[in-house]
Amino acid sequence: MPFAQFLRIETAAGGIASTNRQFIKAARAVLSSDSLGFEKRKVRHSWLREGLALRTKVQRLNIC
Repeated sequence: MPFAQFLRIETAAGGIASTNRQFIKAARAVLSSDSLGFEKRKVRHSWLREGLALRTKVQRLNIC
């Protein structure tokens, strides 16, 4: 997942304090209806895992 796309999704989810569930919901809103089908499930899940990994990395960097 490109970082710019991650930032757009993170902002739509409510910022850095949002939950994983809110992030996933915002990410699914970005996808087209064709991408939400069962045939693309593995690709979608790997894309979401990349986003959640980026989210974890960013949250660790922002701890004061």
